[in-house]
Amino acid sequence: MITAASPIKKDGKVLGVTTCDIGLKELQDYITKIKVGEAGYAVVISSEGFYLGHKDSTKDMKEKITEEKNEDIKSLGKSILDSNKNDVKLVGSEYYVAHTNIGDTGMKLVMFMPQSEATSVIKKYFTTNIVGFLIALVLMAACLYVLITQKIINPINKLVEDSEKVASGDLTIYDQGYKTNSKDEIGQLAKAFEKMVYQTKELVGQILDKSDLVANSAQQLADSAHQTAASATETASTTTGERDISQWRTQILVCRKLQLLPILLLYRLKRETVK
Repeated sequence: MITAASPIKKDGKVLGVTTCDIGLKELQDYITKIKVGEAGYAVVISSEGFYLGHKDSTKDMKEKITEEKNEDIKSLGKSILDSNKNDVKLVGSEYYVAHTNIGDTGMKLVMFMPQSEATSVIKKYFTTNIVGFLIALVLMAACLYVLITQKIINPINKLVEDSEKVASGDLTIYDQGYKTNSKDEIGQLAKAFEKMVYQTKELVGQILDKSDLVANSAQQLADSAHQTAASATETASTTTGERDISQWRTQILVCRKLQLLPILLLYRLKRETVK
């Protein structure tokens, strides 16, 4: 039985005393029902250090916290009895301990909570945050990949493909009206390339037209030269024939005067035979 007494005062004078008797069994049952987290427990320490309401009922009012074999608990008991302040501390590596005074009775309410349970909330919080951060990081990487692929890689691959076609001589790659709508640096490069292909195609077309004109002019010159050569040949043949006839007449006149006409005829006949 525990008896608690308190004076009744009025105007500074003690008029009487109020007492309250608490059965140890009822107090022990009440204390043992206190839940600290999931696996923690509470205990009351008397002013002399005796346990009351310990989860191990064999220690109640028989063992002192200051006489525990565990040096950490023993040291904790001494600090609790010597302190009049509320405090929370880590005992060893197993429990967080909080203690407070129970009125003016000299008794202390001490609560034990396993460190693993106390830190599990923090670990869960950090784990949740880390998982959320990793998911956000993956999503960001995926978005960056899609953005880079659509805005940079695909346009560059398209330009490379078009460049290879132009290098092979195909200047009709933009005849279907392909246009670049992007306004960034890649889009500006694509527009400049398109413009270059269009201008190159027009230049090649102009060169082909001029080439056809030059070829026609050359053919006309060749025909004119052929005709001129034929006329020159004909003129030369006519001139040569007239000259031969004139020489022949002169030779006949000379031979007549010298009476060598038969010899001249034989000579000419032999010459014609040789030809």
